[in-house]
Amino acid sequence: MKIDLLEDFVHVAKRQNITKSAAEIHTSQPALSVRISSLEKELGCELFTRTNSGIELNESGRVFLSYAQKIIDLYHEGVQKCYKARKLNPIRLYMDVNSGLLDALPPQNEIPYRFIELGINEPAVDAIIQGTVDVALDSNYSLIPELNKEAIDTGILYFPLANQKASCFIAMMKTHPLASKAALSHADFQGQTIVINSGAHFDRWSKAVQYMIGDDIKLNFKMNQFLSYTDVILADYEDAIYICGSSASDALARRTDVAVYHLVNGEPITFPSALICREQDYKNPYSTVCLFIQRFLKASDNK
Repeated sequence: MKIDLLEDFVHVAKRQNITKSAAEIHTSQPALSVRISSLEKELGCELFTRTNSGIELNESGRVFLSYAQKIIDLYHEGVQKCYKARKLNPIRLYMDVNSGLLDALPPQNEIPYRFIELGINEPAVDAIIQGTVDVALDSNYSLIPELNKEAIDTGILYFPLANQKASCFIAMMKTHPLASKAALSHADFQGQTIVINSGAHFDRWSKAVQYMIGDDIKLNFKMNQFLSYTDVILADYEDAIYICGSSASDALARRTDVAVYHLVNGEPITFPSALICREQDYKNPYSTVCLFIQRFLKASDNK
């Protein structure tokens, strides 16, 4: 016997009206009548008396109603306890520990988590899609229409962090024409070539860079296969510009042949951040992912 049949029966028994019950549970009256009939056949007895004015519980129905309600209540209690027990399995979390959001993490004894390291060519979005990470702090790619469609198609949810933006930096060889400038403006990027880490990042990050610099600026992009942050730090960018997160900016600033900038038009170079997860992991209100994200968002809003 399926739990949804019991829930249908209890709903109809309390309303004693098939039509109203069907509307409330978003089904058709004929479909609900068929389900009630199938339950009666399974039990081997009728549960309702049919009259010209409608239906009402008979003696068998009144007896069965109390047991059906107890079964439903026990089922939902079991579901809740099952999901609470899942807290023993830590959430796999990807987050830059320098993000300034560590204080927003819930207590480990309530919702345990463990940090996951990703390589320079392992995008957090792909790790979420592949199921190797449960929750990640990443760039809010949903701001870009094409990438928002990707999120919808792949079942990824973005939860924007209103007060959180990832800092970026700009690096170029000192032989680059722009390196002689004390400060950069958006117009300086017109026609420039931007280096992207790898093919794994190319589509998303090129669109993110265009978003930051502005759609009115024509940019060119090329891929340079960096396999590690060491590659980034030691690279010869030739006549191109490198724009990325701040992880390697201090090391690059120590190079005598590289110019590093943190401002454009006098403003910090940033990209909005978001918490991301799989939609299927968040849809269940009892899941640890859902509870983790709700607690994190509430705490981060107060920072």
